[in-house]
Amino acid sequence: MGELFGGAIKLAIPPHFADASQFRQVPDNQEVFVSSIDNSSVIVELLEAVDDTDRSLFHFNELADSNDAGNSTAIIARSTLQPVPSMNLQPKCTIDVIHGVQHAAKFNTSDITSVHVLLAVVHLPQVNTDLLISINKPIDNETKEVANATAFAEFAQFVGTLRVDDWGLFA
Repeated sequence: MGELFGGAIKLAIPPHFADASQFRQVPDNQEVFVSSIDNSSVIVELLEAVDDTDRSLFHFNELADSNDAGNSTAIIARSTLQPVPSMNLQPKCTIDVIHGVQHAAKFNTSDITSVHVLLAVVHLPQVNTDLLISINKPIDNETKEVANATAFAEFAQFVGTLRVDDWGLFA
């Protein structure tokens, strides 16, 4: 289990993902991991909770805006997950998941990259926080490879490994 935010949160980060803070600056409200196999990344982010009733779409669109993807996005699948006791979440916490594709220029170039974005929004109303877990996986431009049908289910299993061990993080 990977320890995030000083061990306050745990998540089963795959072993081929390296902690990006070891070689670049990462904001205090984020934990970022990059794959040694491909150009995919895992980002865990703590944000102030939004009042929007469709939190996953709101955060997905915010991510698209910050990536300058704007309207060039497509939603593939959406779901709600049930928190399990091992996650140590407080009552009224919800987990919404969205899977989409965003098309954006990469690294200040005009080359457009298509990226699968799997995003879970763990809404923690007692501490006014939305905990975001995202996997960003570039689509191979030569083969136009699209994530297989199991990607969404695998992501849901990955999100299920989340555990909040220290609620003092949110104080």
